[in-house]
Amino acid sequence: MPDVRPAQIAALFGGIERLTGEVSGLRTDLQALVQGLTLMAEGLETQTLLLQEILTASTQDPSAENPMEALIRSFTGTLASLEVAIQGLTRSQEGLIQRLATAIIRGAAPPPLAPLPSQPAASEA
Repeated sequence: MPDVRPAQIAALFGGIERLTGEVSGLRTDLQALVQGLTLMAEGLETQTLLLQEILTASTQDPSAENPMEALIRSFTGTLASLEVAIQGLTRSQEGLIQRLATAIIRGAAPPPLAPLPSQPAASEA
């Protein structure tokens, strides 16, 4: 049996440690690949379901009531209501800015604000 020197044993153990580290790194890389492929498969499943819904909707009889149309009409109404509310807020803000500017110029406190339509006037409370 040949003589094995301590330096050879140390080199052998060092090589084994490097291989163990590389195998561990490969395992981590493989796990990341599996996770990525799993996420891609889930994404494809979601896209498939969406495409099936689109295909179903596109093949419906045009005279039949489409639930998407009702939803879109509802959204349109909500957006119109929001637009009116935003315009009212813009007018209120412009009026408030003007009143504050006037009060600052005069050096006096601004007159009291009018109550909002949903709030009772201070004299009613």
